[in-house]
Amino acid sequence: MKRLLLSMVVISLALVSPSIAEDGAWERILNPEGYRANLITAVTVDPTNSERIFTGTLECKLYKSEDGGNTWMDTNLPYGCGNGVWSIAVDYSNTEIVYVNARNGIFKSTDGGASWNVVGDSFLYYSTQIVVDPGNPNVLFVMSSYGSLWKSVDKGVAWIMVNIHGASEWNSLSVDYVNKAVYYGARKDYTTVNVDIYKSVDNGNTWTYLGIWPSIGKLLVDPADANIIYLGRYKSVDGGNAWSALKYVPWEISPKNHEILYGENGYRNAIVKSRDGGLCWEEISPGIYYIYTLTVTDTSTLFVGTSAGLWRYTDTDINETQIT
Repeated sequence: MKRLLLSMVVISLALVSPSIAEDGAWERILNPEGYRANLITAVTVDPTNSERIFTGTLECKLYKSEDGGNTWMDTNLPYGCGNGVWSIAVDYSNTEIVYVNARNGIFKSTDGGASWNVVGDSFLYYSTQIVVDPGNPNVLFVMSSYGSLWKSVDKGVAWIMVNIHGASEWNSLSVDYVNKAVYYGARKDYTTVNVDIYKSVDNGNTWTYLGIWPSIGKLLVDPADANIIYLGRYKSVDGGNAWSALKYVPWEISPKNHEILYGENGYRNAIVKSRDGGLCWEEISPGIYYIYTLTVTDTSTLFVGTSAGLWRYTDTDINETQIT
């Protein structure tokens, strides 16, 4: 693999006008110039340090902040990484190891983004999601937008395809941090909206079929109760046996209180919040353009990637009961 040593440069920030920034403490903290440059496609927070944030753009730039988003550095991903950064993962056992899903493959850094290696080959092109297994940081899962799911057991050196019961179009992948299991949804073809749900309890070696459900969307497993699963606009409280419909699609669960959910309003121009596990919802943001990604930290700070930059909001209206 070719070693790519690249220096970081500090970039200037474009902030919104004070009238908008002061509206409920919402701030636009990163807004590079240009359509592709300021369309934020991925945001990830270091699992051991909520001040350390990585942000990817459609222009295939990866920015890094060490102070909670006040200042940013361009990590200079290799030229030709493709059409956008679509997923970022930080190794919880060594947070200097960072994985980036870009359209032209998987990029890996072992020094916090100062330099990069390409891992994988053309079969990982157009990959859309990467997950570090919570029970074994050597194990990675990568989901391709072409429909394939890939697994590595050596931090990305070698890869094998996961082929389960002929499912062909993987939709979402999520981790059960309680029992170290991985859940994911699979769309079988382009003619149906039904999703097959499977569960693995052994790092993805074997999978159990849970059923078919009429929803496509982000898959979330409650970090406090693994029986609670969200898939698109549906929720299960019994491990996937029965489902009930919600008004909105949850995108994130609060690390401080698992009853608190965050999502978007269906038009992707405002953030919505539920305090009761999805029964009731309210808008908590001003109009913030088209929303592409959302993440929330253990300090209840939301980072929202949109078509017009990255926004930050600290939710102070929250029950401070820490999930254990």
